[in-house]
This record gives sequence, C-alpha cells and structure tokens, in this order.
Amino acid sequence: MPTPTLHPIREWEGCVTEIRSEEFVADLLDLTAGDAVEAEEAVIAKDELSPEDRSRLAIGSFFWWVVGYEALPGRARKHVSLIVFPDLPPLTEADLDRGRDWADWLFKRWGLE
Repeated sequence: MPTPTLHPIREWEGCVTEIRSEEFVADLLDLTAGDAVEAEEAVIAKDELSPEDRSRLAIGSFFWWVVGYEALPGRARKHVSLIVFPDLPPLTEADLDRGRDWADWLFKRWGLE
C-alpha cells in the first residue's frame, strides 16, 4: 500500500506556557511567514495530541504544529493538523537564564545596546 504524503500549508514552532484541564496555551512562531517574524498565542485542546505527546506536555516543552493535507495516489486529499513534541527535556529557568546571558553578550558584541 502506498505511503501517504503530507503537504504542509502552515507550520509553527511552539512553546507551552500554560496547562489547563482540557487545553494548553502556547507561544507560536510562524515558520511559513517568510522573513516576517510572526509570533502568536494559541489555546489548543489536549484532544489534538496523541497519548504519547500528552505525556510530554509540560510548561516549557517545545513542539511543531503542521496544518496541511495528506495525499494518497488516486485518492481524495485529507485535511490534517499534526502536533508533535520531540523527545527533548523541557527548558528550565537556568536554561532561560543562560539564553538571556548569551543574548545580552551578542547585543553588546554587535553594538546593539
């Protein structure tokens, strides 16, 4: 049987900022916005996640979200929304502090203060 192909229409990188009983809130960066940096916030139902990805849901967790269509040769296209949490540890406050320090160093080095 042929393998379906995913054709993305929109893609985001997300970071979980809040977890509620039935949904979670995330900051999103639109990867399809070209040179424009388009940051958004989304409230996403936990039902959108696979059981495996639900277990990875934590504040600071990163994920990819793709909306597109799935195609099989000779069949109708199917609209899909796919959210995937990579197997990475969530960011800690220490990680964020190191990132801020690095950003400060870059700003000073490039004279952007």
